[in-house]
Amino acid sequence: MIGSLRVRSATPTLPVDPFRGYRNAIRDRLPDAVAVLDALHVVEPAGDARTEAQRMTADVPLFQA
Repeated sequence: MIGSLRVRSATPTLPVDPFRGYRNAIRDRLPDAVAVLDALHVVEPAGDARTEAQRMTADVPLFQA
């Protein structure tokens, strides 16, 4: 037991943001752990890119008469 948490023997999966320091710390301290990006850090940049593309093309006519 760690505090009130029960330690499992399975390989832990830890959500992290894209900052390399977090991944390095996990690799150094928990070598069997798997670091995964959480949904916010994957979806948010994609949404930002879509919004920017919409802004860039807002004044571009789709058809010419």
